[in-house]
Amino acid sequence: MLKSMDNLTFYSLAQRRTKLNAFAALCQCHHETRQNGKPWSSELCWAANNCAGIKRGSGWTGAIYNKVSWEQKPDGTKYTTESAFRKYDSIADFLADYEAKLASMYPLCVARQDNFWGYFDGLITGTYKWATDKEYMRRLAETAVRLAPEIFGEAAELKLKTALLYALEKGYLSDANAAIVIDVLGIGAIRDDGKQKTICLDAGHGGKDPGAVSGGVKEKDIALKMAKLIGGRLAGYTVAYTRTDDSYVDLSERATCANRIKADLFVSIHCNSAANAQANGVEVFTHTSQSEGSMDAANTIYKKLFAAASMVGRGIKAANYAVLRETKMPAVLVELGFISNAADHAKLTNPAWQEQAAAAIASGIEEYLERI
Repeated sequence: MLKSMDNLTFYSLAQRRTKLNAFAALCQCHHETRQNGKPWSSELCWAANNCAGIKRGSGWTGAIYNKVSWEQKPDGTKYTTESAFRKYDSIADFLADYEAKLASMYPLCVARQDNFWGYFDGLITGTYKWATDKEYMRRLAETAVRLAPEIFGEAAELKLKTALLYALEKGYLSDANAAIVIDVLGIGAIRDDGKQKTICLDAGHGGKDPGAVSGGVKEKDIALKMAKLIGGRLAGYTVAYTRTDDSYVDLSERATCANRIKADLFVSIHCNSAANAQANGVEVFTHTSQSEGSMDAANTIYKKLFAAASMVGRGIKAANYAVLRETKMPAVLVELGFISNAADHAKLTNPAWQEQAAAAIASGIEEYLERI
């Protein structure tokens, strides 16, 4: 009989099973063993070491544990029934059988072992459904949000969102389940027409156009790295890039790219430069005839970036840049700092600063998009 269990111990045990996603297994079993608001306290868990409600089926020759549980009909009606559940000698034995059951009946879980959101989807997609509970995906997602800080620490929120972005890119989630996760995470990523909101990130310059150059560092390289860092933090949104490598893209084509995909926001990333080596600081540009949306986006992104950059704030300005003029949606151009200034240059080339600045810009983008 199970005497005690905690989340970290279970997570550690699950990590030993090569076909499981340990965090997904933790979340599912934590949910299944939750009773009266307390995890690991259900009768099935402590009396049978059965943390996921696995029932006796064909081929099972081990001990059983009879218990009344509830099921749900296709029309949503709940009913109770007595079922014979499998009984295990230990949690380790349970996990071995749980892994074997997934491998034989839930192949999507095993195939998506690299991503807990996709693993959740696999539990309720395909020939077999783990639970008749119509809200199972939502309950698993809510459990993941509760447990992530204990397992992943300060990186919990980033882990949840980047894992979602990966799941969406891989096609691991049905539209319905993606919408559930996005809603649970509180990401304002769905437009009124039901489609994901889209951001077009433009890494300035590229290819034959290096942009500003100082101390052997090229603006085009910093812009590309920052665009990718920003995009990696926009989980739940569709992220498009005008370039993803060191290629040259014409200015008009950058705007055309954003217009073609009907992006909700266009953000162009650059570094500044000046003949005066004392010039420094961050600033954000809108077009000279900017829309209300562009100004709102610029304000939001600028405030976030200024707070995180530890640089002089040069404010929000207007310019007749082609990428701002020719885009048909709110558009801003971010100048991260002056590559020609020694202090700014040191920050612009510092990976820790890049991560911090990218997170701030991504946060500003999310805050703006949640309002539209």
